[in-house]
Amino acid sequence: MRVLNQIRTSLIGTTDIRLEMAEIKYTVEQIAKKQKGHDQNIELIFEYIDRLQDKAKSISQDRRYLRILTSINNTKTIHCI
Repeated sequence: MRVLNQIRTSLIGTTDIRLEMAEIKYTVEQIAKKQKGHDQNIELIFEYIDRLQDKAKSISQDRRYLRILTSINNTKTIHCI
């Protein structure tokens, strides 16, 4: 009788451990899915930042070009007078 009780106790204990392990595994999988989504969002943010930096560079170059043109035009008009 003692042996049967010990077997039953050990089986119940391992069943509880298996259930806890399954629950932990499920929780870890859920966290991993969320993290994957966050990783993708962070990559997208950095991609947008790169695009904005490229736009800022091109705008800066355009402004520099316009300043050069206006300074050339101003110089020409001064010489014409």
